[in-house]
Amino acid sequence: MQVGKLILAWFIWLNFLVVLSSPAQAQYIRVYSLSTLQPIAHATIQSTSGIVNTLSRDNGKADISGMRLDDTLIIRHTAFHSERLPFSMLRRLNFEIFLVEKKIHLEETVISAEKIPESVKNLSNKIDMIPATEIAFQNPGTAADMLSYTGDVFVQKSQGGGGSPVIRGFEANKVLLVMDGIRLNNAIFRSGHLQNVISIDPASLERAEVVYGPGSLIYGSDALGGVMHFITLKPKLLDEQEKVTKVSANAFTRFGTANAEKSSHFDFNLAGKKFAARTSVSYSDFGNIKSGRNHLPDYPDFGKRNWYAGPSKGSHIDSVYLNNKNWIQRYSGYRQLNLMERLKFQPDDKIRFGLNFYYSNTSNIDRYDKLTDTKNNMPKYGDWHYGPQKWLISSFTLNYAPRNAWFDESNIIIAYQRLNEDRISRKFDKPDEIHREEDVSVLSVNFDFNKKMYHNGRIIYGGEIFSNIVASKAYRKNILNQSIAAASTRYPDGGSEMDGASLFFKYKHFFNENLVVSGGTRYSYIDLESVFTDTTFYQFPFTDVFLGSGALTGSVDMVWNPNENWKLNILLSSGFKSPNVDDFGKVFEKNGIVVVPNDHLKPEYAYNAEIGLRKSFDGFLSINSSLFYTLLTDAIVRQDFTLNGTDTVWYDGEYYPIQANVNAERAHIYGFSVNLEADISKYISFMGNINYTKGFNVSDAQPMAHIPPVYGRLSLTYTWKKFRSELFSQYNFWKKRKDYAPSSEDNLDEATIDGTPRWITLNWRNSLQINQSINVQFNAENLFDLHYRPFSSGISAAGRNFNLTFRILV
Repeated sequence: MQVGKLILAWFIWLNFLVVLSSPAQAQYIRVYSLSTLQPIAHATIQSTSGIVNTLSRDNGKADISGMRLDDTLIIRHTAFHSERLPFSMLRRLNFEIFLVEKKIHLEETVISAEKIPESVKNLSNKIDMIPATEIAFQNPGTAADMLSYTGDVFVQKSQGGGGSPVIRGFEANKVLLVMDGIRLNNAIFRSGHLQNVISIDPASLERAEVVYGPGSLIYGSDALGGVMHFITLKPKLLDEQEKVTKVSANAFTRFGTANAEKSSHFDFNLAGKKFAARTSVSYSDFGNIKSGRNHLPDYPDFGKRNWYAGPSKGSHIDSVYLNNKNWIQRYSGYRQLNLMERLKFQPDDKIRFGLNFYYSNTSNIDRYDKLTDTKNNMPKYGDWHYGPQKWLISSFTLNYAPRNAWFDESNIIIAYQRLNEDRISRKFDKPDEIHREEDVSVLSVNFDFNKKMYHNGRIIYGGEIFSNIVASKAYRKNILNQSIAAASTRYPDGGSEMDGASLFFKYKHFFNENLVVSGGTRYSYIDLESVFTDTTFYQFPFTDVFLGSGALTGSVDMVWNPNENWKLNILLSSGFKSPNVDDFGKVFEKNGIVVVPNDHLKPEYAYNAEIGLRKSFDGFLSINSSLFYTLLTDAIVRQDFTLNGTDTVWYDGEYYPIQANVNAERAHIYGFSVNLEADISKYISFMGNINYTKGFNVSDAQPMAHIPPVYGRLSLTYTWKKFRSELFSQYNFWKKRKDYAPSSEDNLDEATIDGTPRWITLNWRNSLQINQSINVQFNAENLFDLHYRPFSSGISAAGRNFNLTFRILV
């Protein structure tokens, strides 16, 4: 009897142990974001016993088969607060885990700094990363707005359809735009203010990255101030566990009050085992911008649109009309269409092919700042607008990762671009309408390789070949009798070609997990040829010009992370910008001055020193600061000029004084930025930044153009379950008149008599995820309806704006 009881007790205990240690059969969990309810990919999932050690897939799914009933699961992700859950809790949660997003991301991975994925903890550059989730929450109307919301990129605007990013005092063709690894800067990217970034659709982006400081080692010419890399939505293949072709889609519609915005977007992904396709369509209709109605007491009339020119109802061609609602900036609206198609074929894990198409087209875009110009107390222009800006980009990509003796991974991009850019202007009450039309074709090949070396080293090497062909034509059209006559072209009328080739090499050594040192060099050669065939309008002392220049640039840097709370980085780098067709061959009028060609231009060089320090206080508070200095030699700046012994030229029916781009001796640019992030609690976070830049020419101590005043952003965010709310401010300090550059590029005529006043806005942004498929957003911008105009801008910013967005994901 006693033996029988012992046998029974032993049997019960054995069964208990078996049940306790038996694995869950084919058990899966899914990891989601609490605020968006969307799956989280690449979350690290580990059990305390060590049985489970895996990553979540793109659909948030992870296999935890084998986990014991007495085990605990730890879920980590660099962008979210970690969770620690016992098996019993997982069961109560139905194996669905929701993580709360955090603001302090110490180990984000970016690709723009070195063209391969790398953690920011191992990079010396200051980098901003804007993921798709943040872009959706920001809800920007254009890519220019998206960049300005960082608080680190300053954006100038001359018209509603505009937005010219400024990075560390460099703008236009001195900062580089890249999309999916393709250089967007072309031969006619101008040195003044540039609106081309609006052709990039923020709704079609998977992420955007901004690299601050010279990027010529990796990207070549133009990357003096920094690089803005836009990565579009990638086609996604089926997960390993999925067998049937799957379609997923995302759409939204948005309405805004300050400019009567009506925007819609739709994208879908077709996923197969080896083939995937991603399609994106966006359309926006922006009306006239209503500026703020609360003006500064010292400048009560600044920026008011008291009049506008329009078709005459009498015998004249144009008449001046009173604008009774002078806060409505007439002729600032436009429309835009963006299309994208990306195809992906991946036969195995080592090779991947891509075929990509991107198309952007706008309506006519009125040049608002020109339409507010006056002469003799009358409008200067009856019409001035850009024709539809059409941009087509097609590319073939090959990614091959054989891990052989020469490289672990290679990436080759063959791309073709075509850009159409037209300008149509007509003087007030005059019948002659001048059309200047530019067509640019660009063919490029990029090839990049990387290889992990023995003893903790890595090499990155590659190169680029490109060719730009520019065709420029012009004509004068009489709008009364439709007659056509010749007119002067903006660029050389015989055509221009700019070709370039470059090779680069970079070595990176990981001494240990705390210390990384790297260095590299790049050699580039760029030549430019332009032909002036028609001498009817200008008698230049040349007809055929060839400019050829080689440039050797490089960088060396060190990153030291003594522990997880400290990071010190030191960077020495150089960059260059070769003169393009716009720098050398352009003829145009601005602010009563005509800019003419200069055939003696040389490349400009930037020598940069930067030190950065990041301190994290146990994941609660992070302070990231950068101090930089740039010596600009042979800087291309606009100065007074003479042509054939005279300092004036006949242009569009009248004489104008002359300026030209010339190589100044030297210029100094220096400044700092400070970024602060704090997770006050699991649900409340704070972010703030401030940027200071100063620049001047050495030869005459005059201020450099494009140097913004002190600016930045402050933000307080609250997240609770499916609701996220942000209260934020953007601000600018004074830009006094004495700090403006003597050239016309800073648009002093668009400011007050004292310069650009300081301003600060208060804005409120909200998002409610109703369920996994439906999201509603409500934004209130410029709550106090303040009238302000960012430095160098020719149009005032929007006043109080209410924005409503409906999103659906299936």
